[in-house]
Amino acid sequence: AAADNMNNDPRHTFDNLKGVLLFNCAGGMNNKLRNPGKLSLSSTWDEWLLFVLSPVLALLDALLKTESFANWIFSRTKTPENVSQTLRNIYTDPDRVDNELVNDILRPSEDDGAIDVFVATLTGDPGRGPVELLPAVRPDVRLGVLWGFEDKFTPAYGPIARYLDSLSTTAPDQCRFERVTGGHVLHDDVPDVARGWLDRTLAWAFKE
Repeated sequence: AAADNMNNDPRHTFDNLKGVLLFNCAGGMNNKLRNPGKLSLSSTWDEWLLFVLSPVLALLDALLKTESFANWIFSRTKTPENVSQTLRNIYTDPDRVDNELVNDILRPSEDDGAIDVFVATLTGDPGRGPVELLPAVRPDVRLGVLWGFEDKFTPAYGPIARYLDSLSTTAPDQCRFERVTGGHVLHDDVPDVARGWLDRTLAWAFKE
């Protein structure tokens, strides 16, 4: 991770790095492998959900490591109909989902080794999330985060969003957090809003 390298690897100190701008930064692609730790009444809803679903998810991981099941689910996932419907659920404006977008997403699924990437994404180590990584970032590096109110995949009031929102309150010189009307793919769903935010936040990040 860049944050780890920034502090621990002298070859990659990122001395010129001024800021990091993020869209809907929720965590790894495979958060089911995260250990929620000891649960309590104060645990977040996703920690409880992960605990409840962990046996089912463990079974799914085991099945995905068998070639026949992996091929079966991959072939049913990479259809134009499935991808189109998934995107229409992600975008706040379904009309932005056209054949060109669907084909662009599907094209890598025909590459050699595509199924291996698919399985690795669903079963591999997700890496560390924002809560673990941010303490490793240099304090002079500014962090900007934009989140969509209508994001169905990484909720705007989920635990990571709340953490980053609170960070913008406790450390406003280091972190800026903003929620806007939009979904999961803000740069494509509401490009004018995203571009305006990028311009403002880049100016702030490079401010001396």
